[in-house]
Amino acid sequence: MKKYGLFLTTLLLATVLLLTACSGPFGMTSPSVHNPTTQTGEEPNKAEDYAGLIALVQKAQNSNSPFSRRYYMKGGIGAPEAVADQNTADGNNRDQHSTTNIQVEGVDEADIIKTDGNYLYLVANNRLYIVDAGDPAGMRVVSIQTFNTFVETDKTIVNEYPVEMYLDIENSRLILIMSGSISEKYIPEEPKPEETKPEETKPEETKPDETKPDPVAPDQPQTSAGSAEGGSGGGTGEAVEPAAQASDLPAEVSSGAMIAADRIWYPYYNSRSYTTTRIYDISDRANPVVVRQFTQDGYYTTSRRIGGALYVVTNRYDYRIYDATNKDLVLTDVFPSVCEEIGTTEWQAIPAGRITILPDGDIGTQLILAGIDTLDDGRKADVLSVLGSSGSVYASPGFLYVAAWAYQWDGKENSQPVYSTDLYRFKLADSKISEAGKGSVPGSIINQFSMDEHNGYFRIATTTGETWNSANPSKNNLYVLDGSLNIVGKVTGLAPGESIKSVRFMGDQAYVVTFRTVDPLFVIDLTNPRLPVVRGELKIPGYSTYLHPYDENLLIGFGYDVIVEGERVFNAGMKVSLFDISDFDNPREISTIQLGGIGSYGDILYNHKSLLFSKARALIAFPAQLTQRLVKQPSAYTDIVFQGLIVLTVDADNQLVLRGSVTHFDKLSDPNGSPKKLTDKEYTALYGYDAVYRGAYIGDVLYTLSGRQIRATNLADLTPLGQVELPGYADAYQNNGIYRDGVVSQKAD
Repeated sequence: MKKYGLFLTTLLLATVLLLTACSGPFGMTSPSVHNPTTQTGEEPNKAEDYAGLIALVQKAQNSNSPFSRRYYMKGGIGAPEAVADQNTADGNNRDQHSTTNIQVEGVDEADIIKTDGNYLYLVANNRLYIVDAGDPAGMRVVSIQTFNTFVETDKTIVNEYPVEMYLDIENSRLILIMSGSISEKYIPEEPKPEETKPEETKPEETKPDETKPDPVAPDQPQTSAGSAEGGSGGGTGEAVEPAAQASDLPAEVSSGAMIAADRIWYPYYNSRSYTTTRIYDISDRANPVVVRQFTQDGYYTTSRRIGGALYVVTNRYDYRIYDATNKDLVLTDVFPSVCEEIGTTEWQAIPAGRITILPDGDIGTQLILAGIDTLDDGRKADVLSVLGSSGSVYASPGFLYVAAWAYQWDGKENSQPVYSTDLYRFKLADSKISEAGKGSVPGSIINQFSMDEHNGYFRIATTTGETWNSANPSKNNLYVLDGSLNIVGKVTGLAPGESIKSVRFMGDQAYVVTFRTVDPLFVIDLTNPRLPVVRGELKIPGYSTYLHPYDENLLIGFGYDVIVEGERVFNAGMKVSLFDISDFDNPREISTIQLGGIGSYGDILYNHKSLLFSKARALIAFPAQLTQRLVKQPSAYTDIVFQGLIVLTVDADNQLVLRGSVTHFDKLSDPNGSPKKLTDKEYTALYGYDAVYRGAYIGDVLYTLSGRQIRATNLADLTPLGQVELPGYADAYQNNGIYRDGVVSQKAD
């Protein structure tokens, strides 16, 4: 019964911890900035060793308020220094091959397909492929790196798969990001039954005024006098060591120990998620060689590469940190740790001085950042962690920002929560990471494009309140922060009752799309960052979820057409819009293309890296899955009619034109076609290994990638040139795997 009671108690604790989180200032500023006045609360805490760190853990635990802060994943990075505008309308026209569509020029982002102009590098089918694409009609797979995605032994279960990669052409290096988890089985041996012998009963002599000590439970600690804690009386029993205090714990710990058996329930899996960075020398494309790998705690959030420096951001949650004073608990189990290779080298807790505890935060939420020199294989990674918050990332060449969405609520009936975004800034320099201040703005963001840095100012667009809540209606805002992350300019109260769907900053202008039943596009002039002004507004049907500059006068919007029936709104298919933004006071939608009907979808709507764009080639291409659009019944659901790469262009009259498409599922090859009856096997192919999920180009050849193959197409007229099958695709789907962005996840039985 005690084990079940402990189980319920621990489960309740974990539930409470998941609902609580953090607030308060963060970190030390760089020498060029001062503490921002937007900070509130106590100063963040640091310690020189783990004994002091655990004392801070106890303090943070005792100060938590269940309704003060709750954090969820959102995201961003920026820089306070004055630098040239990092936005680019066309980063792909400088070379004769495509590159990943990134947000900030000079800050590379990982993806599942890369090319150097001769070879294609692919993450697919839980493998890493290198394909010689020099001859489109005779493409060859020259290298395959296969990974064991599931390995089970008597003691451990390891799941590991490749996620995305970077390509350093100049230095012939490929950096692969791996995501994994390891679960260590722990099932205690059954206790052996004790032999019982008949006992002789003897009369017990006691004095009339003698008080006999209370019996002590086997797992209850005793005081030095021998009585149970909270019990009464003296006694002469042997004393039991009390639980270790923070001062008793060593500063350095080793790995491998488990939590004491009387503190857990069984069977028990001591699990941890991890992210591994694996660096290959690809001088010989047919024989890539791993020259270095580094593993850090936490599931993969995102990463950025600036020159030879790679910055990897992970997050983990471990409620066991609240029991950190347990003498049997190994610190590497609950504090951020690193190792070189899973199963080969031991986990090492990062130095205590590199961990910051937010005093009001949920310390089980752990943000971990690693700076890795991808060119110096002998240089140690620089790792830093913040306990009490997490977020996604926006990056500039000099700084990384993590944006945590939070709200405060007093828990009272009829009271409304107050939303905010806390910004944690880190300085990036030569693979080193250092804390560089904190700021905060009202409201929440949608993604990394809600943030930007320009000429020494940080800009961020947020939504406050709640859509469809008349008691706390949503409003939309844009804030400008200076180099110390103080708010120095703002526009607030835009489009009450609506919420932001997309944002794009282009130099001194910001373009913000909000939506409830119509799509207003706001043009905000930031020429004077301390006095931003709304210059123009355009209301159109539908809304855009991603905005991409075509050039300085034209803006592309990718989103949805909508059907409005009273207060009900339906996404009625994909919509691509072209906006003329040459007149800031009068933005115009000059061209649109509608693709598919209800249920249509494309990764471009929420993943900018799926866009293949070149202004020089007037190329706009992205994968999409389209259903049939019925003109007379636009709200009717229909079956899929196409999956593949949609290829658009902008003609001489600045009109969007559907040039054509490329599919790997030939039975449904027309984006404007009709549904066809499919067998179960065909459905598996359509939604699985024949689904196109990326495109690339080398010269005048367009390449499309699915799980099963690469197809080469003439970029001018989209006629086929050749194809190559990717070995191993069938293995990835033998258990009815679900394909998504190069990773195959297995369905549960």
